[in-house]
Amino acid sequence: ASVTPMTNAGTICSFPHWLEDNPLPEGWNVDTMDRLFQQIDPSTCNIDLPTAVGFCMGINQKALKEIGPFDPVYGRGYGEENDWCMRAVRQGYHHKIAGNLFVYHKHGGSFPSREKEALMKKNSMILNKRYPEYEAMIQDFIRKDPLKRLREFIWLRLKAHEAISHVLIVDHEFGGGANLYREQLTEEYLSRKKYIVLLTFNRILQRYSISFYLDTKERYTYLLKDLNILDTLIDTFDIEELYLNSIVGFLKPLNVLATLNRLVQTKSLQLTVPFHDYYAVCPSFTLINDKGRFCELPESKDICHNCLKAHQDIFKTFSDCEDISLWRKNWKSLLGKASQIICFSESSREIFQKIYPDLSEKCHVQPHKVSGLRKVEATTRARHPNVTNVAILGGINYAKGSFIVQNVVEKIEKKKIPIYLHLFGEIDNTIHSPYFIEHGRYRRKDLPKLMESFHIDLCIIPSICPETFSYTTEEVMEMGLPLIVFDIGAPAERTREYSKGTVIQPLTADALFACLEKRCWEK
Repeated sequence: ASVTPMTNAGTICSFPHWLEDNPLPEGWNVDTMDRLFQQIDPSTCNIDLPTAVGFCMGINQKALKEIGPFDPVYGRGYGEENDWCMRAVRQGYHHKIAGNLFVYHKHGGSFPSREKEALMKKNSMILNKRYPEYEAMIQDFIRKDPLKRLREFIWLRLKAHEAISHVLIVDHEFGGGANLYREQLTEEYLSRKKYIVLLTFNRILQRYSISFYLDTKERYTYLLKDLNILDTLIDTFDIEELYLNSIVGFLKPLNVLATLNRLVQTKSLQLTVPFHDYYAVCPSFTLINDKGRFCELPESKDICHNCLKAHQDIFKTFSDCEDISLWRKNWKSLLGKASQIICFSESSREIFQKIYPDLSEKCHVQPHKVSGLRKVEATTRARHPNVTNVAILGGINYAKGSFIVQNVVEKIEKKKIPIYLHLFGEIDNTIHSPYFIEHGRYRRKDLPKLMESFHIDLCIIPSICPETFSYTTEEVMEMGLPLIVFDIGAPAERTREYSKGTVIQPLTADALFACLEKRCWEK
């Protein structure tokens, strides 16, 4: 029966703020706003309205003849279009939104405010008496808000137009250093007027998720059925850059690589790949082999094949690929299109270059920026001269030495040495011992105070995998605490340059316990 356009001031058809009178967004006029709405395919928003909005409504001529004109009982205005729409509904007609049209409305321009108020009060009584179901229809529409997605899409497009460039970031949602890096990157990009679209994979829902960042506080997130929408997404939001932060945990990673590879080529995207993990080297992204140790990158592909086949790690739930040659071929094809590959330590670059020597020129070292922690007061650590308090920071899983921690605690308990391990974070196994205290998660800014409160003498990083970078290593060094690490990966690389650092071999609980025991008696 009727069609109503979107508008700045039209209650249920208002944009951007619903049910409100809105000024035009700063820097936008009616024509530029309408061009945004013209991008909408009307078939994708075939939405019924409970009533047209009388400031601007298209009326079906056939319906007008059948239903008749507006009822003059409403006088000069307010309520006459709603009455006509209710008559149409009772005769089986529908009222639609024209989602691809924007019409400006200067609300309240027809009548002085006092006359408007009197007309609305008088005419609403007539309308509600004639159609007692009217108010319930309006409230049901407001509750369901079927125009929400349309308004959000236009708002996202509008904000995209205001940005100087547009970036698609692909990342996991497992937390840790990669996600912290992404958060810092996002803040930096937003400060430079870059428009951020984030693609992740929700392991719980088994669905892809897409998030639009308009600023550090405003973010819109939607679930996707699959990755086929990425072509349209890139075109619609003028995305020029792909930042492949990590795809660990993504379903069918070889298919994801193929999709990203195609998009980079066909859409001429600038590709940046930071080396947060070793997924580009092996499905076992920590490079821990089926024997539970660092694999040291064997030359024999048969060794890799047998390892992947026998491995029991969680990564096997992400990918069933046991062909290391196929894995690296797919990664190399994508990495070869990158404008830059970022490593965060020399040790991780050496591993990358060993597997992909042809791509060495694209790879450069750029350590994370970690700062803002004050020095820990040394006097607080001397209050318990007969006790050694040792801190472990962050999330500790197998690759980060959870079994090492457990074995060290068992040795301490057996000898009853006054060494207490304090975990500030979480661990993937349960340790019951008076010599092990689990404090749980912490805020980074609180670390110096926590170290002082629990009289921490030194810190250990028990990782047995070659970490690409270690935030906790940098944090310990910032606080000026002594540090013990195994001789592997980025922690060892940085600790060798630290005057209070100790790098030990071999990568065993015996070696770490012996070092701690020596420190305890020296104290």
